[in-house]
Amino acid sequence: PLPRPQISGAPYDYVVVGAGSAGCAVAARLAEDPKKRVLLVEAGMQDWNPWIHIPVGYFQVVHSRFWDWKYRCEGATSGLNGRSIAWPRGKVLGGSSCLNGLLYIRGQPQDFDDWANLNNPGWDWDSVLPYFRKAEDNVLGLGEFVTHHGVGGPCQVSNSRYSSPVADAWKEACSDQLGIPQLLDMNGEEVEGVGYFQQITSADGLRCSSAVAYLHRNRPNRPNLEIATSRHVARILLDTSGTTPR
Repeated sequence: PLPRPQISGAPYDYVVVGAGSAGCAVAARLAEDPKKRVLLVEAGMQDWNPWIHIPVGYFQVVHSRFWDWKYRCEGATSGLNGRSIAWPRGKVLGGSSCLNGLLYIRGQPQDFDDWANLNNPGWDWDSVLPYFRKAEDNVLGLGEFVTHHGVGGPCQVSNSRYSSPVADAWKEACSDQLGIPQLLDMNGEEVEGVGYFQQITSADGLRCSSAVAYLHRNRPNRPNLEIATSRHVARILLDTSGTTPR
C-alpha cells in the first residue's frame, strides 16, 4: 500500500467527505473554480491495484478487506431463509464504481417524473437528462441515439461485445411468442423490453471508475484540489463562535 498523502492544512473553501462515485464528481466540479480550494477525504486507499482497473478484476477486489467495506445485510427475512447476504461497498478512491460489474444503467424515466411529482422540482426526466448527457462520453452519443446520449463528458461508456446463441434465441422467443419488444438501448426513451445489457463503463479495455473519470484525468490541471486517502472521518466539528460557522 502507498503511504497516505499528507494534508497541507491550508484553509479550504470546501471539504468533501467520501470519494465514492458521487464524491469524486462533486469535488471535481467544485474545483473547476480555480479560486476555491477543495479537500476530498476518503477512508480507503488510492486505487493503485491493477485489478481495480481491469474489468474482470472485480472478482479480486470484492470481499477484500483492503477494498471492500464488507457490509452484510442485517435482519433475517423469509425470502433469504434467515441468511445474511454480502453487500459490497467500495473502500477506495472511486468507491463502489471500482468494484461494480460496470453495467451502465441510468434508471427509468418514469421514476424521475414520479419524484418530481412528489414536490421535488428539477428531478423530472427532462430536467436530469441534460446532465446525464453532459457526463457521458458515449459511443451512442452520435447518430440515432444522440437525443439520449452525449459525447465529450468525463464518463466513458462503451458497448458490450458479449453475445451468445442461447441469449439470442431467448430474446427472439420473448419477442415472437410474448410480444415483448426488443431494446437496442436500455437507457433510451423506452426501457421496457428485452435485450442485452448493452453498455458498460469502460473504454480501451479498462474500467472507467468515478476516480478515473473525474479525478485522474483532470488533477494536473487542478492544483486547488487536494485528495487525502486512508483517512476515516469519524465526526465533523463546527465552530460557531464567530459570525460565520466554520
